Amino acid sequence: MSSLVQQYLLKYTETETQQILPVIGTRQFKSVLVVPCFNESLPSLARLLQPLNIEDNWLIVLVVNAPSNVSSTQLNSNRKLLNQLNIDHKTSQSSLVPFKHHWLYVINRSMESNLIPVKAGVGLARKIGADIACHLIHQGIVHLPWIFSTDMDTVLPDNYLGQVIEHPLASTHSSAFIYNYQHQADSHNLTVSQQLYDIRLRYYVLGLRWAGSPYAFHTTGSLLSIHYEAYAKVRGFPCRNAGEDFYCLNKLAKVGKIISLKGQPIIIDARLSDRVPFGTGPALQTISTLNEPTKDYLYYNPECFNALKKLLSIFKTENTVTPESLKKQLNHLPQYIIEALATLKFHQFEKHIIQQKLTEKKLKEHFHHWFDGFKTLKLIHYLRDNHFPSLTLTELQQYSLFHQLTGIIINNLLTPAELEKQLALKELQE
Repeated sequence: MSSLVQQYLLKYTETETQQILPVIGTRQFKSVLVVPCFNESLPSLARLLQPLNIEDNWLIVLVVNAPSNVSSTQLNSNRKLLNQLNIDHKTSQSSLVPFKHHWLYVINRSMESNLIPVKAGVGLARKIGADIACHLIHQGIVHLPWIFSTDMDTVLPDNYLGQVIEHPLASTHSSAFIYNYQHQADSHNLTVSQQLYDIRLRYYVLGLRWAGSPYAFHTTGSLLSIHYEAYAKVRGFPCRNAGEDFYCLNKLAKVGKIISLKGQPIIIDARLSDRVPFGTGPALQTISTLNEPTKDYLYYNPECFNALKKLLSIFKTENTVTPESLKKQLNHLPQYIIEALATLKFHQFEKHIIQQKLTEKKLKEHFHHWFDGFKTLKLIHYLRDNHFPSLTLTELQQYSLFHQLTGIIINNLLTPAELEKQLALKELQE
């Protein structure tokens, strides 16, 4: 595998990886944490790093970046932070500086000459940092093989490192860990919006889990710890202005196990944002503009997950599946599932398995690689748009299948706060 990492480092990493300051090589670190940073303050950085244990000897790769369409106010915020770290924002492209008992390796992508292209966005910023981390692990400068990734709007738990390295599967073929999380907001209106959005996130993961999907996990970049070999194998984070975490995890799930941690959560600030086209910030922005959010915000119909369960039941471990039997079993599925698969060009997968003459085990493996997290979402969206319209929160709670797939039994309607709490608890149960 080391040769694969070497190939990735030579061919696919960002230029900053080839320009790492020599002084880094004179030090040794136990752990490395990658943090994209845009329009943030020094107190936020101090808050982020405060829970990290000094004895864990962290190197923080801080990628201070800005998109090419940045406002002068936002750019000045980046420059102020760099200056407070005693870094010349005009000339310094990378610096190793001490801060609060930790070492920061600061990458400056805030100069007029090296702003982040808008379409590459936070994906490129995260990739720059993770590429550097991968290189330092490969060189033995960082001892642990895990690339930790978070954001400036988080509060890390005291046992942040221990949750991963003490996990019984940390030394196996796991490709990534995903931390438990909890959002917090500083206003009542935003709290309600966040609860409604968290219900959506947790309900989706529970729905996928109930259906038997191997992609039943959260896809949030601030909650990740990725094995450096798996990271190299999938060629790092995609350079996108949103969804880089989703697409990276989608690939990581195909090369190793994704483990959702059950321990102390990472606290994430619930705050509005318009830098990215989708995600928590824009979702909160949208929910906040609704006349009556608790009545107007919509959720997937549980029948979408029921359809997914019917499809995935064909590929259960105990089931015998051959190209011939697959065709027969598919013909017994409801027509709306067959239609949905046609929109995903399922015929190409059928052609593939016939040409490859796959064994039963390999056929199932290839199916789950083809029918990945992205295609799963597209199938659910097709079913939503054409067969099972989305429901209000009240309608969702009154739908018997919702209780079946979440495992929540209630006699009366729950408030958003109560329902989100129940869903969060169910997530922690396997």
